[in-house]
Amino acid sequence: MSSLCLLVVAVPPQFLNYPANMYAYESTDIEMECAVTGNPQPKVHWVKNGEVVIPSDYFQIVDGSNLQILGLVRSDEGYYQCVAENDAGNAQATAQLILQEPGKSRMANASASPPPPSHPPCRASCATARAL
Repeated sequence: MSSLCLLVVAVPPQFLNYPANMYAYESTDIEMECAVTGNPQPKVHWVKNGEVVIPSDYFQIVDGSNLQILGLVRSDEGYYQCVAENDAGNAQATAQLILQEPGKSRMANASASPPPPSHPPCRASCATARAL
């Protein structure tokens, strides 16, 4: 007599690719990358300045977890968090989006450089409306 046993190990979300701070110009399109792994596969959501990003024609989730913003406007500036969650836990990472004025180099205002992305050891899920 033999029996088969299946062991499933739950693994909390872990980042494969963190979102990076970005400089961009108004009216351009950007994509903030965020790749995660875990078991079960984590669900990824984005938060802007503490508000959930709601996918729309303007804010799109592409490749499963990247945030694409089409036609940037000044109000898109801010801190974006990639948040992932599964049954084993959660993790989040933050990056800053700064809109530049045409003709100005980001080096001209080095004191306004965004901080490096944060890589805290936990995740959750979220979204944001264009009005933010």
